[in-house]
Amino acid sequence: MNIQDALQQATEALKAAGVKDPRQEARWLLAAHLGCDTSLLYSRDEDDLPEPNLFIERLQARCAHTPLSRIMGYRQFWKQEFHISPAVLDPRADSEWLIETALQICPVAPKRILDLGTGSGCLLLSALEEFPEAHGIGIDCSPKALALAQGNAERLGFTQRTSWLCQDWLTGWQDSPCDLILANPPYIPYDADLPRAVKDYDPALALFADDHGMAAYQKILNDLHKVMQPNSQCLFECAPDQTTPLADMAKDAGFSVLPADALPEYPTKQVGIVCIFAPTKTDITFQPFELSSGLIKRTPQSDSSNFDHCE
Repeated sequence: MNIQDALQQATEALKAAGVKDPRQEARWLLAAHLGCDTSLLYSRDEDDLPEPNLFIERLQARCAHTPLSRIMGYRQFWKQEFHISPAVLDPRADSEWLIETALQICPVAPKRILDLGTGSGCLLLSALEEFPEAHGIGIDCSPKALALAQGNAERLGFTQRTSWLCQDWLTGWQDSPCDLILANPPYIPYDADLPRAVKDYDPALALFADDHGMAAYQKILNDLHKVMQPNSQCLFECAPDQTTPLADMAKDAGFSVLPADALPEYPTKQVGIVCIFAPTKTDITFQPFELSSGLIKRTPQSDSSNFDHCE
């Protein structure tokens, strides 16, 4: 079987399975299998397809509507590729906005970065990429998730700059405070109607929370003072309609909240971000942030490795 034949066979199979835009999906799948950009497929039409049996397995999985990132076992996030597994969330591009926000609002480069609910380690390791003098600490209650995050750290060259703790949020924290805290905890209500690619493949532990999705935030806020100091910044990802109640919860817990108009606004508005900090005696004035073109500082990436469209 050559590549042209594989593309045609995949297109027909995906169409029969009811996958939307089967020709484009076939090109993405084939490019991912070959480890190349889709733009190179046509120049390789007559080449033999490597590992045809593996390609058929991957095609069958895609016909069953398995997300392409789950089939391939990795996801492009920020500037790196991260291995994923059933133990962790499939990283979404929306969460990259936490990194972009950190780059905009940190008054000085952080030296200690804490990632709460680290999963694959994508947030922590991406932050360490941008802050080369920092040491990172990843916390997760799942040993399997931590093992995967450690593997990603080793593969990407961050072993010496990372530590990992298996615990329930900040319960039992006895370490020093941190300069930047990143948190993307479960925030989806249990009765939410989710896409199949999420509800069937992402672990429920990382998705759902009680109290209309707010329970994990409250638990973190109860102990957040242990890791905060006057110059610390804590960035929470949440749903857009959770920003106000989360900000109110943070204020009730004794923290200050960065005004919403001082944060970069994510163009798709699929997520909300709340930035909190420890109150200080010094009044702080924040200037409203204006989105500029080309704000995202990512390196160009192959369309075959960004699987947001293949769910």
